[in-house]
Amino acid sequence: SNTITCVIGLVYYLLHNKSINFANLSLDLFISIFASAGIIYIATVMPMLQEEDIELTALMVEIAYPIGDIILLFALFILFFNTDSGTFFHKTHLFMALSFLVMFCADQISLIDSIYELNILKYAEPIFGISHLLLAISGLYACEEELKDNNADDIFIVTTLNKRIFDNIRILIPYILTFSVLAYVAIDRQKLEFSSIWALLLFILLSCRQMYVIVRNKKLLIAIQKSRNKLNKKNLELEKLNNKIKHDAQIDFLTQLWNRRHIDNALTELEPCNSNLENIGLLLIDVDLFKHINDDYGHQVGDAVLQNVANCIRSVVRDGDIAGRFGGDEFIILLPGANNAVVDEISNDLIAAVHSNAILAQYKVTLSIGGSSWQLERGDYHVNRLLKMADMALYRAKDGGRNSSMVLEY
Repeated sequence: SNTITCVIGLVYYLLHNKSINFANLSLDLFISIFASAGIIYIATVMPMLQEEDIELTALMVEIAYPIGDIILLFALFILFFNTDSGTFFHKTHLFMALSFLVMFCADQISLIDSIYELNILKYAEPIFGISHLLLAISGLYACEEELKDNNADDIFIVTTLNKRIFDNIRILIPYILTFSVLAYVAIDRQKLEFSSIWALLLFILLSCRQMYVIVRNKKLLIAIQKSRNKLNKKNLELEKLNNKIKHDAQIDFLTQLWNRRHIDNALTELEPCNSNLENIGLLLIDVDLFKHINDDYGHQVGDAVLQNVANCIRSVVRDGDIAGRFGGDEFIILLPGANNAVVDEISNDLIAAVHSNAILAQYKVTLSIGGSSWQLERGDYHVNRLLKMADMALYRAKDGGRNSSMVLEY
């Protein structure tokens, strides 16, 4: 009943622990359980069956211990050698595995005492209590770690060397158990003649060869994984570089607004047949007398003026609007979903933003803005007509004395 209770708890633990690597169990686990079952059967069950006066009930109880030992060995194998590196040194994990190991040792002492009547069972009873104490401590750590949301301070750092050591131990367990069975049979049956020794040596050589192949394959897998990681890293760097090149190819270097190429593509994408928009607004922006600014103050001041105008544009556009440098001292803003009222409002906000900019005010910079908008009920959409109407509005704003905006209907 003690073993069954522990197994129920272990199953619950495994179902909620995604770090257990069941793929690594398979054949290794089967060989280990098969070999340990053979050892327990030869060492404990067979001596019991040879007793003539043993009762059936007593026999079943005695056999239950070896069966429980196999289950504990299974649990120990899972907990110790089939978790990822982060979980291996987890306090909950370590104390649970240690509890199963102590319980396994206590069972062995009990079995040896029942077979050979050594009168040492009294020493095994406290060991069972210790195993329960360790299991309780693992439960306390589990509660603590759940409250801390698996804080990194509760997990030991596992080096690559430690991981390799425990991987090798896991690989060696089936071979050690199988060799132990063969050696026990040979010694117990007193068949140390040439053939049995020769068979043992051949098995050892075969096992060494197999372990060499496993180690070599692991090194190859590690090398492949390293190469794959390097390739993935290079691909990631290349992808970032390509994205940067693609981004830079569509950005105006001076103002960091979209360039003419991106604006042309956006005009095509915003056509109603491609975007299902019912309203499209557009603003063409020109820096008044920009040539005089370059002539009077130099190109460095001219560049600073363009950068500050771009900052003002960014401060007034909405989410989803597309602002870019159309060429020279000309800027453009695409306003998806905007009607004439919105276009007029944004143009006025932009003129006000320029007036409040200290650097632009220092050089008396003003803007002339022409706007237009298209609505679905006005008929077919043509991007060239929309641009032409905005351009006409821009020239009217300039003819009206500059430092103003004009919006014409499509």
